[in-house]
Amino acid sequence: MISELFKLYPPLKDSFMGNDDLMFIDFIGGCMICVSFLTAGILLMVFAGKYPAKGGLKEQKIVAKGFGVAMIFCGIARCFTELSLWYNYAEIHAYIKVIAGIFGVISVLYTPVVLKKLKEAKTIDDLAKQLEVAKNKLEEVHDFNKRLDNNDSTSS
Repeated sequence: MISELFKLYPPLKDSFMGNDDLMFIDFIGGCMICVSFLTAGILLMVFAGKYPAKGGLKEQKIVAKGFGVAMIFCGIARCFTELSLWYNYAEIHAYIKVIAGIFGVISVLYTPVVLKKLKEAKTIDDLAKQLEVAKNKLEEVHDFNKRLDNNDSTSS
């Protein structure tokens, strides 16, 4: 049965040395990769903006969504790889791979910008914490001065 399934695609049969079981396992593996890429890409697209990290930046969402689009196109490309066993989708398959590559490269190149902004945001968060501590200490000093003033006015 497996032999009949793949007999229309001789190059694959030759590359797997006629081993029908190996061809079938490769096909199933390719389908699993396709589904996992599509699922991960869709999850990135849907949830990237819904659950931002503390101090999350707009750029983080852009990179996450960029990787999501790249993963979706990788999944689609993998799907066309599997469909190419029976049909000639070489042209559209090539364009889909190029689109996936473009989104992947853009996301990778934009990642250092996001990391730099995250580092700056972390520094700002640290400064905000230090300001809060200083404010609390100043309030304590202010309260202490009020008590001293009250003691001075009652003792006079």
